[in-house]
Amino acid sequence: MKTHLAGALLAAAVLVASLPPPSLARDNPQLNTNFFRPSVHPGDILAIQTATQPGHLKVGGGAFLTWNHKPQALWPKDDPSNVLWVVRTQVIADLYFSLGLSDYIDVGLDIPVFLYSAGDNPGGASSLTQVDGTSLGDLRLAGKLSFFGRNRKAGFGMAIAGDLTFPTARPRDFNGDRLVTATMTLVLDYAKRGWNVALNAGYRLRPNVNIQTTNGSLEVGDELLIGAGLVIPFLCGKVEAIGTMEYRAAVEKNPFDKYSQSLDLLGGLRGRIGGLVLMAAAGGGTLRGYGSAAYRVTFQVGYETPAIDRGCITDRDGDGVPDASDHCPDTPGLIQFDGCPDTDRDGVPDTKDRCPDEPGMPALEGCPDADRDGIPDRDDECPGVPGPKKFRGCPDTDGDGIPDTEDQCPKEAGPKALGGCPDTDGDGVIDKLDKCPTVPGRKDLDGCPPPEPKRVKVTQEKIEILEIVYFETGKSIIKPVSFPLLDDVAQVLLDRPDIAKVRVEGHTDNVGSKKRNMVLSQARAESVQDYLVAKGVPPERLVAQGFGDTQAVADNRKPEGRAKNRRVEFMIVK
Repeated sequence: MKTHLAGALLAAAVLVASLPPPSLARDNPQLNTNFFRPSVHPGDILAIQTATQPGHLKVGGGAFLTWNHKPQALWPKDDPSNVLWVVRTQVIADLYFSLGLSDYIDVGLDIPVFLYSAGDNPGGASSLTQVDGTSLGDLRLAGKLSFFGRNRKAGFGMAIAGDLTFPTARPRDFNGDRLVTATMTLVLDYAKRGWNVALNAGYRLRPNVNIQTTNGSLEVGDELLIGAGLVIPFLCGKVEAIGTMEYRAAVEKNPFDKYSQSLDLLGGLRGRIGGLVLMAAAGGGTLRGYGSAAYRVTFQVGYETPAIDRGCITDRDGDGVPDASDHCPDTPGLIQFDGCPDTDRDGVPDTKDRCPDEPGMPALEGCPDADRDGIPDRDDECPGVPGPKKFRGCPDTDGDGIPDTEDQCPKEAGPKALGGCPDTDGDGVIDKLDKCPTVPGRKDLDGCPPPEPKRVKVTQEKIEILEIVYFETGKSIIKPVSFPLLDDVAQVLLDRPDIAKVRVEGHTDNVGSKKRNMVLSQARAESVQDYLVAKGVPPERLVAQGFGDTQAVADNRKPEGRAKNRRVEFMIVK
């Protein structure tokens, strides 16, 4: 059925190509200005070809829908600003079909249909006819021979590709050539893990075209073609970014003239759902060469059977499990174990079998259990006495979550950090060594708190300082004279871990604007907070807040009152 369909399409192409194109009273010179010729071969990158092959009797097909903006102009040499866009807009649907004749050869057919073409009115002084309407383009037959064939999944590849186009377009729409054109291309590429880089170098034999008008002139002949393409996988084989570059230069007529060179760039995204291919790309030309659209947008809907693999599917160990899902990609294994072996045949794969050379029970990760406590013997620290799993088979007499083998106080419940011994006041000194077991203290003082500094007093509500924290006038910079006082505050916080949270408050007098005082008080509170953190106080125990002049404790009308209002306080939050 597939081969019959391919034969029918080829026969239709030959039939259409043999019919003479319709002629008008006044036709334009026959020149195909649509130089975006998407590849019909599965796995290629827009118009850039790769060395991939679909396989013997594998079919592909679909459509590209392309919009070209300003693809063709005539540039008057005496007045380049007076450009005539003989083709301003093109909308083309490329219907394509491909068939693999072997694992090395793929052929295809492209039927371009110009859904809409439009151009400037050349006026009576020109010999050209205004482009407008819908028409058929030149049919294109394509073939590709890959030297490594379908066996090349990844690595370097090389191919030779050729295209023939037949003059089936009508003469007036600048969408076809007057004779058959031929293109030969050398393809080099490299693919790995979904990445694909391709280089194309080709030569196009085409009939010479000479356009001479009062608006400008154009001569077109054979062309040199150089292209590059890139595939970047986001999800290997599923979603990928694509980009192409196509450089074209005239060889016979005005070689390497600025109006005879083009550099077209395209970039977009392509996705695959099974054999379905969806693509969207956009770009444009960067030079003034003929047929180079200023802007180009193209969409593709296609089908490939099978989906082209760029090294996404590999099976290094040959066990029938793809590397992507093979948990042991370098060791042959079993499908039911995700490609991993089961040496002792106990139903537990070696990757999960803690005793891979001894048959065991799946519930025990393939290991034996002599005392039947559910813990393999090799992991049971008390193999002669049954015990719970969480204690590795050993008992926990005091129920503090620490097995007796590790508990320094096996009959008294306590935290693990203290070896299982209790610590009533939570100061890190166990009760049996704590001289002040009900008051948090320091280890170096046998669990008792150190005496408070003379300049600091701790109350239920705050850490009260008996001196003033001095700052540079109007700034948040702490004066060195206050460093010893803040050192005492830091030491109190470090000595009293039971004080979990302190709010460092900044207050000002009423001199200046309220907004400025609020900003200044916040900055001063943060400066003190930063100083305490630098002295070792954990930042999560501190929070800084400025109150400006909103919480005065003295009369701001008097100098001594304003001095009292300019203060820093340390409020105990919890």
